[in-house]
Amino acid sequence: MVIFDRTELLPGMILHTRSHELYGIAIRSLLHSWGNHDAILIRSPSVNTAWYVGESIWPRARMVPLVEYEAYLNSTGRECRVYWPTKATVAAGMAAGLWWEQNVKGTWYDVRGVAWLAIKLSLTQIGMGRVAPRIRQWEWANWCTEGVERAWQIGAGRHVLLNEHPTPLTVEKRESEGVVENLSEFAIVGRYRRGGVSGQGAGGDRQPQGQMGHVSGGSA
Repeated sequence: MVIFDRTELLPGMILHTRSHELYGIAIRSLLHSWGNHDAILIRSPSVNTAWYVGESIWPRARMVPLVEYEAYLNSTGRECRVYWPTKATVAAGMAAGLWWEQNVKGTWYDVRGVAWLAIKLSLTQIGMGRVAPRIRQWEWANWCTEGVERAWQIGAGRHVLLNEHPTPLTVEKRESEGVVENLSEFAIVGRYRRGGVSGQGAGGDRQPQGQMGHVSGGSA
């Protein structure tokens, strides 16, 4: 079960999820990734600074209350990891979330871009990456990870995922490189703190460091 610890959340966090429907399985098979979808956490000043989740899905990008997203994850059996750009400030996260709300919310899902991306990945897997066509996409539309990257790059001035066409696998690669850090153990209640959940053993009761333990002291 996924329950977010509101005291440990930061605006701009990347919610990296894994579903078990055929579509999600197909994406992971193509990418060779753990997750198949990305969303961004938003502390929206337009709705009394409540917590919301922004995600690009078919047919249009939506922003939903965190409590509803939480219920959705649990009712569908989805798993979740929570990522944060290393040493980013809270102010930057707020800016990324606000940019997503103002520029991505309501935009069409980039079916064209996803289709061309799938073709390129398929050709790469069989050793024909050099002849793969250029990815053609709608600049006014977004797929899930693309919208998150644009929010951080344009809204916060930080090129977090370092990829023009980012996917859920891109997020996982950036974790392995230290560009983003996995804060699931702090942001998701009980994942590591209760009785060794998720393989931590009987002593797996690590305590959260608090928000400022994960962010730069700059303009936060």
